[in-house]
Amino acid sequence: MLYHRNLDGITRRHGHYLPHWTADEAVYFVTFRLADSMPRLVVQSFVAELERLVAIEEQSPNRELTVAELRRAKLQLRKNIEKYLDAGRGACHLARADCARVVRDALLFCDAKHYCLGAWVVMPNHVHVLVKPLAGFELDAVVRSWKRFTAREVNRLIGGSGRLWQSEPFDHVVRSHERFLGFTRYILENPSKAGLVDCAWVGVGSLGDGSPPE
Repeated sequence: MLYHRNLDGITRRHGHYLPHWTADEAVYFVTFRLADSMPRLVVQSFVAELERLVAIEEQSPNRELTVAELRRAKLQLRKNIEKYLDAGRGACHLARADCARVVRDALLFCDAKHYCLGAWVVMPNHVHVLVKPLAGFELDAVVRSWKRFTAREVNRLIGGSGRLWQSEPFDHVVRSHERFLGFTRYILENPSKAGLVDCAWVGVGSLGDGSPPE
């Protein structure tokens, strides 16, 4: 398993709101959420806070942020977003077992074929997953395939139409085994911390949970 601790081999790509990083053979922590789980004004307020944190980090007009500085700002944004999501905003279609099953099955369908999954969880209004795309498969394409298939199937189940998912996911390159273990613990404990009892839509794929083999 490859973890990236610096910029070697890492390229930056831009989304509508967030900076994203891509690295060959990397493991990513990914969050994607239902479109109604967070109003646009809330998203804008969180992005404004990210921009404020970035501005604080900038020591002079001509200095670019270091990776560590940008990572700290992005981490705070992630914490704000996840706290908001765990409050159960929006219609929470994934609280329905049939809808959650569609998403779970989509995640597992190409596990060990196009990517390797670590811990994953389907929450009422969002999804967390640790994933390592395999050679020839890019993270953006993997996430798009999950969202495209599940949007069609979930809309069919709920009698809906149109956009189901927020267009831009959150993704984070996992840079160490310690961080991998931390993300794994966060994902597996997310249902209980959000007050969900006996959540059936959580597990670990072919990538494992970071524990040493028995």
